[in-house]
Amino acid sequence: MKFNSHGYTVIALALVCLVAYHYRSKYTDQLDTSIKLQSELLEQQNEIVNQQERIRRLSELDNQHTKELANA
Repeated sequence: MKFNSHGYTVIALALVCLVAYHYRSKYTDQLDTSIKLQSELLEQQNEIVNQQERIRRLSELDNQHTKELANA
């Protein structure tokens, strides 16, 4: 079978499509991983903020009780 320029063009186009599909697949996998990690990071940041707020409230309560004990 003799290939002409049209045959080579079709083969080249098929290869380009395969490469594009491969990299698109890798990109979407990385995008999914990135979204998942961003979600986990947001959860962790929210938990840190909540813990800091609880620590602040406990510190205020501790100061209040310390003053009450000192004045007793």
